[in-house]
Amino acid sequence: MKKFCSRLVVFCACLLAVGVLLGQIRLPKIKVPKDIPGLDDILRGEPPLTTGIRDAVTEVPFLDDYNPEYFMPMTMLPRTAEGAFVLERAGDLEFEAQSYCLKAGTYGPDGNRGGAGYLHAPQKGPLADVIRSVIRRSYLHPDIPQRDIQVLLWAIIARAKFSNMPRAYQLTAAKLLTPQEILRLNGGALGLVPRSLKDKAFEKLPPAARRVLEAEAELRSLLTEAEATYEDLERVAILTGDPPPDKEDRQVPRGRWSLHPEGYFVRYFPHGYREIRIELSVPAPCQVEHDDKGRIALVADKDGNRIEAEYDDGVAPTSLSDESSLKGYAFRSIRFVYPSPEEPGKKLSAQWAGAGWTFVGVPSGGGGGGQESGRFSGVAERYLRAQGHRKDLERLTEGFAKVRSRKAQRSPSLSAENMARVMTLAHFAEALREVIEGSGTERAGWILDPVNLVKRAWQYEVTIYEGINAEVGADGRASGLPIRGTGACDQGGWIGPASNGLLASVDFAGFPLSLGGPAGEGTWGESSENRAIFDPADGMAQPGQTACQRLNQSACATEKQKCKDEARKKLEDDLEYCWDKFCGGFKPWDSDALYKCLVAYKNKYSCIDVHIMDVIDFDKATRVKLRTCMTGAVLEWIEARDKCK
Repeated sequence: MKKFCSRLVVFCACLLAVGVLLGQIRLPKIKVPKDIPGLDDILRGEPPLTTGIRDAVTEVPFLDDYNPEYFMPMTMLPRTAEGAFVLERAGDLEFEAQSYCLKAGTYGPDGNRGGAGYLHAPQKGPLADVIRSVIRRSYLHPDIPQRDIQVLLWAIIARAKFSNMPRAYQLTAAKLLTPQEILRLNGGALGLVPRSLKDKAFEKLPPAARRVLEAEAELRSLLTEAEATYEDLERVAILTGDPPPDKEDRQVPRGRWSLHPEGYFVRYFPHGYREIRIELSVPAPCQVEHDDKGRIALVADKDGNRIEAEYDDGVAPTSLSDESSLKGYAFRSIRFVYPSPEEPGKKLSAQWAGAGWTFVGVPSGGGGGGQESGRFSGVAERYLRAQGHRKDLERLTEGFAKVRSRKAQRSPSLSAENMARVMTLAHFAEALREVIEGSGTERAGWILDPVNLVKRAWQYEVTIYEGINAEVGADGRASGLPIRGTGACDQGGWIGPASNGLLASVDFAGFPLSLGGPAGEGTWGESSENRAIFDPADGMAQPGQTACQRLNQSACATEKQKCKDEARKKLEDDLEYCWDKFCGGFKPWDSDALYKCLVAYKNKYSCIDVHIMDVIDFDKATRVKLRTCMTGAVLEWIEARDKCK
């Protein structure tokens, strides 16, 4: 009798292991002995983390070709106690973060694999809060190696019993988990399953489910062995090669953006499972003007980029049957004015005449036909893409309503007017891209691609459409989230005390040195509680391929990010030395604006010159010495930065 009971307990534990995957994978019906009580309850159990591709509901296909020309480091921003970034500026930001595998028995990231994109998704599941807390607390424990934290996370998702683990693992758990959390985890732990019973229980499972359950069972076994190495655990958890296709897979190209619940855009580039590059695009209001027919006449930002469009009213607009609100208009000319990448302060321009056309309005989906001519080529294809974009917007609105943060709980502005603004910007971006590509214009001389300028304006309109931001007033200010500056398309300087110098409100060569200004003006006077934040630990990078690993990024920087930050800090110290030595500590410029200039401009030394121009109280010899000193600092910074791998 004792032997039978023992086997019965083991068999129940095995069935519980099968049941934990029900939240992710549909399992076939398995014949179960009727004399095992409570079996239905066991099979209804959820795995500790249930996040899957169905939870990634805010992807943005329209931004697939939005690849910013440069990024500012997130590490220049203020941070909360747990490492979240306070978004005091708009623009494009980057951070190289430590990341963790949270699905054992799956395939590692591979940037060379087609459709290997990752989307933002919330953590879901019975232990999602514990996993999120562990990753957040890791920022407060830089003394704990990343490997030890990964082992702890594998133990949680495998439902290992902590009291059976080696002492070193228990010490890590004691630092990153509360006593209540450890008690909770031990209460839901699974026992070890003999291989014969495990194989029998798993034999009818789909291959994907079996891979995960077998990996978790093997991890539970290894985590009790003191002699098991990290490499042993890694071999079980991380599979190599090409993942098999699955009917639940979603085609997600590498670098696809998602709308974050806090109201900005995010995308992920994993480097293996332990490192991930995070990119944010924090939208700001752009100056967008329409003519009396609703056509876009101007798109401009405060960096000095400006698109001016004129239309040829001598060409009758094209229309489609049953699409009264959608018309196509031919361009007379498009002019792009932009700052010189070699000489800050100088403006250049490019112009395209007598080419291209754009839609204005929102497609209903019931149209057809349309005039096909030299001025309106590709109407049918453009119309299909417009329909697809509208459907993408509707899906985005539906998905964002499910995940929006408490800070973003404004009433959505789902008016026909708002939809028309978003759609017309999308039409204009596509039309502009076709005109530029058709002309063969060389883009190398632009700091900002004009199509990206339009897509930045589109991003901000989407945040209004989704109810994240209020309308922009006549003064260019916008309330809501994320935090905005006082100008149009504020992509420049940083809000904060450092931007309150003599030149805090001066626009050097299209480089705004301040978004807000002194405390109490603009948005700088607001408390951090009212600002958008980016918490790397809050949310996951979910692969489109379900057989690949889901990853959770942390607020801890990789060695590459630390190297780049050290190089930037040394540059700041060296420039400070130059200012102290030759200017007596007098600094007439904003150091953050100078750094942005050095990042964005090809001719780094012109950045130095344009900032030195304001040193009017020093003789020529002093200026030369100051320039030489600063040039040496910049050369050392470039060399140090380029060595960061």
